[in-house]
Parts: sequence; C-alpha cells; structure tokens
Amino acid sequence: MNRSGQAIRRVAPFKDRKALLSRLIAKHTRPSAGAAIILPALALLAAFSAHADPLPAGFVRLADVDPTIRHHIRYAGLGNFLQREVDGYEAPVCILTAPAAKALSGVQKAMTAEGLTLIVFDCYRPARAVADMVRWTRQGGPPDPQWYPTVEHGDLIAEGYVGELSSHSRGLDR
Repeated sequence: MNRSGQAIRRVAPFKDRKALLSRLIAKHTRPSAGAAIILPALALLAAFSAHADPLPAGFVRLADVDPTIRHHIRYAGLGNFLQREVDGYEAPVCILTAPAAKALSGVQKAMTAEGLTLIVFDCYRPARAVADMVRWTRQGGPPDPQWYPTVEHGDLIAEGYVGELSSHSRGLDR
C-alpha cells in the first residue's frame, strides 16, 4: 500500500503471467470484488521477479525513489494505440534516469502538499519498442476513433504521432 492507501500492483516479466495479468487488468478497469482478490494475489506471486531484473547504470524504478507517484504504463498491456503489448515492455514499471526520478519526486512532494498527485503515463521506452511501433505504422491501416481518429496508420510517423527515434529511449522526455 502507498501512503494514500492505494494498493501498489507489481507484475512479473514472465510472458505467461504477464499476459494473464494484462488481460485481467484490462478486463477489470473497474474492479469487482473478485478482481480485488484475484489481482493482488496474482501480483504477489509475481512481485519478486519484477524487481529482480537489473537496470542499466544510472536508471532506477520510479517506485523505488517515490512510491507515491502513480503510473500507468499502457504499452505493457492492451490499452494503447497498437491494442496489444508493445515489444520490449516486460512489465508495467516506470523506469527513468535517477535525476529524472528525483526531480519528479520533488514535484510530487510539492503536489501532495496541495492534495494532488502525479500520474506518469510513459517512462523509459526500450529501442525495440520504438522499432515495434514503427513497424506497426508501416503496415498501414485505417484511422482509429479512440487514438487517432483522422490519421491512417501509415501517416502516424509523418504527422508526428510516432517517432522513428524517441527521447523516451534515454529515460527522459526531452
């Protein structure tokens, strides 16, 4: 539990457990009593391995620096513009450079004093995730009313919605 009493879910980077958790989380966006029991139980089974993976030098898990910052890493699940897990996302964990995580923690402290909180929607993006997004856009397809209602898949790069290179691959957003 974090300081505000919200459960912190962790998932394992194993494909079989991760796929199951992704489906359950997507299915239970408004958790029922059953989901309230199932999701924490599955997360507890997998928790140790999500934090066991080594990170590159200079990178940290945001939750290790400031567990009060909420995050929603959509590319690790089904709720994103590809409508599937993006290659390279092993778990919905926010990974950043240590200075970026510390800076966010400072902002969070100021915000919580005002009764607010940060929610981070994207963090470090593996280069293979960027390549997966680029491949997907090049396959073409019609606009998607939820994510890009007036742009065809093949135009997402040219229109600036998807970058062939991403600053997210450096653990920064600039």
